[in-house]
Amino acid sequence: MADRIDDDSESLLESLVDQVRKGIEIAIDSQKAAQRSTKYADQLARELEKRTKKANQRPAPEKAVNPHDKSYDNFGESAMAIMLFMDIVEYSKVDSDEELKEWTDDLNKIVKAAIEKAGCDLDDVICLPSGDGMCLCFKDHKKPLKVAAYIHEALRGGVMKLRMGIHSGGVSRVTDLKGWFNLSGDAINMTQRAMDFGDEHHILCTRDAYKYFRRMRDDQNLFTALGKCRVKHDVELELYNYVCETRNVGNPEPPKKQSEDPAEEKIVAKPKRTSRTGAGTSH
Repeated sequence: MADRIDDDSESLLESLVDQVRKGIEIAIDSQKAAQRSTKYADQLARELEKRTKKANQRPAPEKAVNPHDKSYDNFGESAMAIMLFMDIVEYSKVDSDEELKEWTDDLNKIVKAAIEKAGCDLDDVICLPSGDGMCLCFKDHKKPLKVAAYIHEALRGGVMKLRMGIHSGGVSRVTDLKGWFNLSGDAINMTQRAMDFGDEHHILCTRDAYKYFRRMRDDQNLFTALGKCRVKHDVELELYNYVCETRNVGNPEPPKKQSEDPAEEKIVAKPKRTSRTGAGTSH
């Protein structure tokens, strides 16, 4: 019996030793796993640090530059400007989008050439697109009439017909949703209304613009007073029609809307036109 007890004790002892050995092996495996995890974590941290440094060394993306910024800087926060508004007559009747694009591209080229020919730096002009035309804003009151005349000469005999309006008034610089500059002011609306009153080839000026032009030696007698004309939103504007016969610039006929205008005061004066060269010559 004593021998059996000794055998049982030995078996129990072997079993305990086995369990301790397995426990030690598990602990060793866990330690190795922990070491491996620590190693991988260190490698990941080093790789992340390396990529972060590389990203920080990349040059920051360049901010988009608005080509009109210099023009807006020249105008300042607010200014008295003189505006030339123009649009393509019967633009909506053009058959295809391709033809519309072609006309718009051609108009841009003609306007740019006219601005340069008039001796005006592009940075001294702000251009506000209007879909079927544009509004050019100047600080030099002599330039819009010259530019209008050169544009008219360039279009003579072509398919595209324009009408133009000129007005002078205050404008303010504003910032749009993307942080870019734009111009705002009722003077822009008044310029468009003066233009809207005309037909093809008309160059109509408001009294506020005419008071500058009448001081210009070569152009002071090239205006016909149309009197008070009722324009959009039932607003009355005193308008003048610019025509230079020697250069075949402008439209000498009264605007069609004038015959429909209920305003009592019509043609208040019709100064004699001269044979002078008109806008575009040196003053």
